[in-house]
Amino acid sequence: MEKRFTRYASIIDRQSKSYYDRALKEYQIGCGQQFFLLWIYESPGVPLTVLSEQGQFDKGTTTKAVQKLKQLGYIRSEQDEKDKRMQKLFVEEKAIPVIEKIYAVREKINTLLSIGFTEEEEALAGTIMKKMAENAGCYLAENK
Repeated sequence: MEKRFTRYASIIDRQSKSYYDRALKEYQIGCGQQFFLLWIYESPGVPLTVLSEQGQFDKGTTTKAVQKLKQLGYIRSEQDEKDKRMQKLFVEEKAIPVIEKIYAVREKINTLLSIGFTEEEEALAGTIMKKMAENAGCYLAENK
């Protein structure tokens, strides 16, 4: 069987992004900001640099997404007491309905992607995809 991992990953990625964009349109965000909003929600006080590292995004992409979330009133930043150059990020109350919607959309996407899977196949797919993501982070980043 021919390896077509990148082809299938690309299809899943494009379709998932489109689904997020449609589902989150009413909140004026899309797939580009949803990762950042959830990460800030799940890790209150997270610095911008950690956000970039965790998602393996460049700093410019992270900064742009964070600025949009600030403009919409979904997050705020506070200066770190010890390191005045560092900004800690926090979710505002206004973002809670958006976050709930993101979780629901993520669950729906995962459900749709695994239609027809047995529990074992679903678990195996998750394990394999996690390993592939780790390999991408380790080896593809090294061999630029």
